[in-house]
Amino acid sequence: MLEQRLVCLTAILAIIEVVTLFIFYFTMKANEVAANAAKTGADAATKGADTSQRTLALAERPHLIIHTFKMEGFKERTSNSLRVTFTIKNYGRTPAFLTLWALRFRLVQLPMQRDYGPHRKPVLGWILPPNEGQPGKIPFEGGPLTEQDRQMVLEGKKHLVVYGLVEYDDILNKHHCFAFGCRYRAEQGDSPERFEPIGQNEFWRYA
Repeated sequence: MLEQRLVCLTAILAIIEVVTLFIFYFTMKANEVAANAAKTGADAATKGADTSQRTLALAERPHLIIHTFKMEGFKERTSNSLRVTFTIKNYGRTPAFLTLWALRFRLVQLPMQRDYGPHRKPVLGWILPPNEGQPGKIPFEGGPLTEQDRQMVLEGKKHLVVYGLVEYDDILNKHHCFAFGCRYRAEQGDSPERFEPIGQNEFWRYA
């Protein structure tokens, strides 16, 4: 009888041990699943926060554009005062801290290669507030425009081209830039005086 009781007790203990192991295993599995779910949730929250931060930074960043080009001195044949005026405006929602620019106004034959050369100049202490613009001017390079050159511009054999690059930082010290290129079209007949974009890939850049 004693031996039978010992055998039964041993069997009961073995069963309890197996059940305990099963409980331990499934508990660990449940904890692992919960931990993975928590990690996935945390990763998703982090990615969501990063996306929100990038979206907010994009929405709040400054956006500088140079536009409203106007020719001075061509129609008046005052070649000594030939220049292009423009407006640089911050269409963003935070200030832009200008760091460098290069602006050129030349007589060329198209197509041409973009070349800033020594005209890349650092800009210090110029802050452009949001939704504000500043006027500027670019003098003609190469001395007075001759009457022969003027006639070639009217005939489309040569072109008066204005192009440039503006670099600036935002309030988070992220770097941005805007590059552009336009050619001048003189008023002829029913066609008004205007500036047209040139070389989209070669001249235009926004980052």
